[in-house]
Formats: sequence, C-alpha cells, structure tokens
Amino acid sequence: MRDLIGRVMLESIVESALIRAQVTFKRENEYANLSGVVYDIRADFVVPDEISPLAFIEVRKSSSRHASLYAKDKMFSAINWKGKHREMLAILVVDGDWTSETLRVMANVFDYVVPLRHVNELATSISDYVSGDKTKLKWIIDFKISPAQ
Repeated sequence: MRDLIGRVMLESIVESALIRAQVTFKRENEYANLSGVVYDIRADFVVPDEISPLAFIEVRKSSSRHASLYAKDKMFSAINWKGKHREMLAILVVDGDWTSETLRVMANVFDYVVPLRHVNELATSISDYVSGDKTKLKWIIDFKISPAQ
C-alpha cells in the first residue's frame, strides 16, 4: 500500500509539471500500449500519445537495495521503445536512494535521468522538444530483431 501511495504522489507531481508546461500526454491507464521492438507495454506517461510518441516517462522511487533491479528493467524498456521509435525521448524521473553508478549507467540509455525535484525543468525541455528543438534528443538506439534467413 505504501508503494502505491508513493507512486500515485510521485506521478501526480510529474503530471502537474507537464500540465503547467502545456505538454499533451497520456497516463498509463489512458492507452493500450506503446509499441516496442520486443514487446508492447505501457509507460507511466507517453507524450503526446502512443500513436505518434515523442517521449515516454517512467517514474520510479527506489531504495539502494532495489535500484539495480529497477535500472535493468527500465533500461530494457527504454531500449525496446527507442529501438522502435528512433526520435522518442526516454525519460526516467527518480526519487529515493539510487546509487551514483546506477544513475550513470542509466544515463547511457535514457535521454534524461532526472531527480523528482527537477521535474519542472524537465517539463520545459519536453515542451521544447515537442515544439521542434531536436537538441533535446541525446541518444538514438538502433535495435531490431530479424529472422536469420
């Protein structure tokens, strides 16, 4: 129950920042899935929608004990989605005790790994990207799976 309350609160903070920055988005419960190279699942937020995604946002609170597990899971999701949507921003908003090494490694996959306290600046960057500022995109991931023959 505590984790659910924390998740709801953290995602509400992100949602408020996106609304203030006038960024169009869908929450996880508002769309079926976001297509990927390996599988189709939902992100916490997709901007503006799952049909023409320009960004996805995952929000995670972690203890140092669970950070590396979350990191692996979230990095694979980012690779899966960015491999399918080359110009989509991959964003992870973090809270809690993440190790600096885990954050560093995730920053090699995600365009933005941002502490919750900087979510307003993040929302501005997303708004800029949606408006055409391609300098906000940091990583392009080429990932495809093809038959051997």
